Amino acid sequence: MTWAGAVLLVLAATATAVAAEAPIATPPPPAAAAPTPGPGSAAQSPTAPGSVPQSIDPAIQESTQRYNAGVGALQRRDLESALYQFRQAIRLNPTLTEAHHNLGIALLEARQPAQAAEAFTRALELSPDHLEARLGLGLAYAEAGETDLAIAAFRDAIALGPKEADAYYNLGVVLGEKIQALVDEKVIAYRKAVELRPSQANAHYHLGVAYIQKAQLSRVEEKRALLQLALDEFRLFQQFAPQDPKAAAAAHNVRALEPQVK
Repeated sequence: MTWAGAVLLVLAATATAVAAEAPIATPPPPAAAAPTPGPGSAAQSPTAPGSVPQSIDPAIQESTQRYNAGVGALQRRDLESALYQFRQAIRLNPTLTEAHHNLGIALLEARQPAQAAEAFTRALELSPDHLEARLGLGLAYAEAGETDLAIAAFRDAIALGPKEADAYYNLGVVLGEKIQALVDEKVIAYRKAVELRPSQANAHYHLGVAYIQKAQLSRVEEKRALLQLALDEFRLFQQFAPQDPKAAAAAHNVRALEPQVK
């Protein structure tokens, strides 16, 4: 996964882009975006001739310095320093959206996905249309094993950025994980059914189908054993229900599987 972003600025807002190969991998050192000023922290507009220029709040100035120090630390992969600096920036200016966003990135790097999700959520509370924070939230949820929340976050990201390829890619990855988990649960359920009632023909048939589905999602070295299990279940179905309407389909599956398990 790669994180590409904007260079340092003082109080100028820039977007941070996220590109991911898989939502549960830890990204390499990202470049963080420059902070978005909160209320009362915007850069000063040019003053009219003869007017007295307004001074920037010292806390806002220090928060920006802390933020930029955090960006530098993050680029050096000094996560401890990055986390400290971003937290200090937030303490001084809690409305600094990009500080929350980049704190989330640093926490994700530090393998703290639950805390990263909290940071991205806070960034989104401040800036609901922050696409990169929405992507980061999906990645954090995925790494934390919160698949359904990750799916929702990536769908929200797609709604914000319909042309954002990474959002679609990561949604596909977590949906694949969801499908894998459901197929595994399906196998367990049908296996328990035939264990409790060995003569239940339909359970054998559907367990065979589930084994085939699991084989399609598994590594090559696991496929043959799973297909053998599927073949065994279809044969048991034929034994218990030779006149069932699904008998022809079971016979077809047996013929198709036999060469694959030899």
